[in-house]
Amino acid sequence: MAKGNLREFIVQWNSKYPYDKSWRLKYGVPLFSQKHKDMCLLDILAEYEEGVLFQELYDDNKARKDLEENNVVIPLRDRDYIKGYGNWLKSSEDGMSQEEQDSLFDNIKI
Repeated sequence: MAKGNLREFIVQWNSKYPYDKSWRLKYGVPLFSQKHKDMCLLDILAEYEEGVLFQELYDDNKARKDLEENNVVIPLRDRDYIKGYGNWLKSSEDGMSQEEQDSLFDNIKI
């Protein structure tokens, strides 16, 4: 196999199976070594997806904890939506009196 063809094959392999590259880096396994050949791509993909899933859960949980620890009332217009967490439903301090809020509510056109 020519050097250019080998490089093209390696690039195509890593483009087609990016999770395989991260698995090999994680465990220090050379490309197409015997240990690499003994692995199943489905097992490698499952391990990769598990890592992604738990990283997302960790990030969401950390964002929730940060919000709870700070316990700061953020105006509704300045809140970022965090998936699965009703932070945008909490009361806000927007400087409106109860009368102003009632007036807005009464003037809603249906």
